[in-house]
Amino acid sequence: MTTSSPDAPASRRPNRLLTLAALAYALLMAVYVLTGDRSTPQAQTRFALYALVALIYAGLSLVAVHRRPESLQVRLFLAAGLAITLTIVWPLPDLEMRPLGVLYPLLLATSLVYTLPVGIFIHLAALIPRPHPWLERGRWMLPAAYGLAMALGLASFALYVNALTPVLPWRWTLDQALAADGRLNYLGNLLAGVACIGLLQGAARRDPSPLGRRQAAVVMAAFVPWTFRQGRKLLVAFPQQVEHVLRMVAPFTLLIVALGFFVAIAGFQLFSLGRLMRRGVSLAISVLVLAGVGWFLLVLAGESASQLLGVRPGPWSAAMLMVGIGVALVPVWRWVGHGLDLLFFPEKPALRRLQRTIIPELAEITGLEETAEHLVRRLAEALGLRGAALVLADERRRFYRVHAVAGDTDAAAREAVARGAELDALWPAGARRPRERGAGETPEVARLLELVGARWLLPVEFRGELTAVVTLGEPRSGAEFDAGDFERLEVLAQQVSAMLENARLFGLATRDHLTGLPHRRVFEERLALELERARRHWRPFVVGLADVDDFKRVNDTLGHAGGDRVLRRVGGALAGLGRGIDVVARYGGEEFALLLPETDDEGAAAFGERLRRAVEEASAGEAPRVTVSAGLYVVRPEDLDRAPEELVRRADHALYDAKRAGKNRVELRGLRIAVQG
Repeated sequence: MTTSSPDAPASRRPNRLLTLAALAYALLMAVYVLTGDRSTPQAQTRFALYALVALIYAGLSLVAVHRRPESLQVRLFLAAGLAITLTIVWPLPDLEMRPLGVLYPLLLATSLVYTLPVGIFIHLAALIPRPHPWLERGRWMLPAAYGLAMALGLASFALYVNALTPVLPWRWTLDQALAADGRLNYLGNLLAGVACIGLLQGAARRDPSPLGRRQAAVVMAAFVPWTFRQGRKLLVAFPQQVEHVLRMVAPFTLLIVALGFFVAIAGFQLFSLGRLMRRGVSLAISVLVLAGVGWFLLVLAGESASQLLGVRPGPWSAAMLMVGIGVALVPVWRWVGHGLDLLFFPEKPALRRLQRTIIPELAEITGLEETAEHLVRRLAEALGLRGAALVLADERRRFYRVHAVAGDTDAAAREAVARGAELDALWPAGARRPRERGAGETPEVARLLELVGARWLLPVEFRGELTAVVTLGEPRSGAEFDAGDFERLEVLAQQVSAMLENARLFGLATRDHLTGLPHRRVFEERLALELERARRHWRPFVVGLADVDDFKRVNDTLGHAGGDRVLRRVGGALAGLGRGIDVVARYGGEEFALLLPETDDEGAAAFGERLRRAVEEASAGEAPRVTVSAGLYVVRPEDLDRAPEELVRRADHALYDAKRAGKNRVELRGLRIAVQG
């Protein structure tokens, strides 16, 4: 025996709503098709425009209800669309109808049909793109909007009742009641339009999200011509010929409102409908374009064939044309979709370009630090993110630390660390997919993700193990990633995983794991190349060695862990002094090697003094006080026949002189150039 869950009725409710909405639209369209006026060319034009308005509202409403049935915005939009369609379809009752017991309910229904949209549209505008602040500050305003709509409807009904059965001191004819009812409707529509424009212009200026501001601005712009028409009908009267032309314009103002919602929903993600809406729009436009071209070609071919051959193309010609349209549909759909993305979703073409270009860019970079920095910077720039970061695992996958950040990311994020097991637990085994931040985060992981401003997490795997996590912040435009974007990001993560692993292995082979500086072998290779270059095209350069003074005392005082921290601090201070062409490497123990291309005696002296002071400043306030001694040797033309090892030996002699002279000194070719600090 099975039991239904408590959520079952709620889960069926959206299907009922969608079914009822579809039936309502189908019924209204059937009524309009059967009863619509098509007696004249002008009436046929109005019929087509009103039918298009109803179809736009029907299509948008059904998609919105299908995707987000729980949203109050969507339900109000459905109600607004049905209300507008009902005003198009609803016939004016025959005022000569009897008995009055049948006529009065029809008049009351007619009055409410034309006035209730006032409250619905004001309510909907107050929720675009998010609830307006006055919904909280003035809770009476929304009931007042619906109350105004009801009051206008009852006033309209009272006019007809008084014209048919006088109950008031004055009596109006039916023609006067019709005119007054029209003015009441225009007044209600004018008030609704002004209220909607006021609410939407506030959101268009003040909403925190650029995408939300665009949504509000598009819908507001669509309401302007419709509102202007209501005011014009209420306040200004034109000659009959002009009124006839303006009457033809009326369907266009309704169409503009419908198209405004269409652009806001399909172009600027109103109601957050996502990829389904984008694909549906591009497919619909493609079909319409191809159908129009096919119809034109068929008519043109028919006219030409009838003139040249005396016959018209038959069904086979039409069938072949339809086959051609079907073949052309896919490429045209792609072109249209790409055009819509360029117009409304620039981050999507940017993501496609990034997917094509990021791997060749990373292939030119060998260092792990440079690879990580370039990756997060390009992600933040291409996708317009507020921030991005790379959280990288250590060699044993026990801890993950923030390795690179970009955008508006807190500087303290670089110090954040999380345990590998806690970070890996965010994904079920074998199902590491891009995900949004949510439940399951330990306090340590939550703090790390908060520091880097993460909204989405992109896992990076190598050989089935989680090696890194790329965090993506909020897009500056307020856009949302859809399923297609996440698929591309997942492919991008798979491509990047090998690049990061190669950079990590290269770093292990060329970088010192403690200080992050190049290994001694890198220094020796660069020195040999620099010496060979100087032999071919003479340029002076400097070879140097620097050594932390009294490092044994530092280890004895702080322990080996404290000694490691001192070496990292000294290494960072030395690396910060170098130019892009300089080499600062860890030579061994507490000793560092220096290579300064295109540097003479004066440049060497200036660099040596900066070096000494930088280390002193880096350890300011620390105990014990840390200093370095250094020996620099400026290579002369007569040194070009010497071996690289001989140049290093001469720098070592200068270092020995600095140590013997009292430490915290720099010696240049045996000449003391620094005084004791």
